[in-house]
Amino acid sequence: MKYRVHIPTLNLPDVMPSSETLKSWRTNIHNYEPDFWEFDYETRRHLGGLTADQLARRYTDIVRNFRVFARSESHKIPIGCMFGAWYWYKKEHQTRYEFYQRKIEPPCAPPAEISRIPASQEQFQARFPDGKLIFRYGELRWMREFLKGSVRLSAAYNYCSMENDGARFDDELNKHRFMPAAYTRITTASGQDIPLKSDIRSSISAPNYYVLCTSCEWSPELFVEFKADACVVIRRPDIFAERLQAAAGRELNGWYFLDGSVLYFDPYEWTKEQPFDAPNCKDFKFAYQREYRFLWDPMDTGLPAFGHWYLNLGPLDDIAELYDRDGIRLD
Repeated sequence: MKYRVHIPTLNLPDVMPSSETLKSWRTNIHNYEPDFWEFDYETRRHLGGLTADQLARRYTDIVRNFRVFARSESHKIPIGCMFGAWYWYKKEHQTRYEFYQRKIEPPCAPPAEISRIPASQEQFQARFPDGKLIFRYGELRWMREFLKGSVRLSAAYNYCSMENDGARFDDELNKHRFMPAAYTRITTASGQDIPLKSDIRSSISAPNYYVLCTSCEWSPELFVEFKADACVVIRRPDIFAERLQAAAGRELNGWYFLDGSVLYFDPYEWTKEQPFDAPNCKDFKFAYQREYRFLWDPMDTGLPAFGHWYLNLGPLDDIAELYDRDGIRLD
């Protein structure tokens, strides 16, 4: 018997992952149906403990991510992958369903249908690490300097002070996720239950470190979010990483260098198997950035990062190019 859908659905894709993909992800066609999403949510109402403001922020963040990921190019990606369309269709529906449960309206309209990426920008879809490209967004004057090899590293703590920059403001040294109070039990040593008044926050911290942030995504949305009018397209991230490590190694002797894609997590719906650390993981509200970062961890040196630091890598025009927001190459 089919479960009744209580709220309107968005215009769902008519394309799904292949049967082989469904099997490999241990899912079936029912995982892609809104009636199942609502039934699944009612069995564990993981957003029930959020305040109205927290729920509104969550929905706004989902809509922002939706505009990047819910494109026809990603309809075949399985629902469990955050970089596919179906993942965000489900998150949007279940979050809107919580508003329905409370009999209040979401803070903004549901996301509209997403258009395809313009043909002129398809050249940038070979994303790293599966493809070859990573992207550094910014103002044209600074991106010209970047292409010349002047690269600025920032201490992770600096991002805590960027309160007026929604795309960059984040506590990079402390990450948090939550266990719903309704489904969590805490007892005393004698086994007596302790009443819970709110969701339980689990946190993890790290010492200050240096970081350089890039993206695996070419997106018109990112030009807007980062207030950028130019982008350096790095076609050989492996060589770029080698030059970074060599230039920084002379000053950061003993620091641990690491580069890789940021791992995103839903702070209100996660599993114990998911990675969770401060330098490499971020709240899924930032998933639209598809960040690829280069970082230097002080380890046991006793020398935490501080302020900003410039490296001189030498000209990068043999491995990178400069483009405007329309995908036109700049000299």
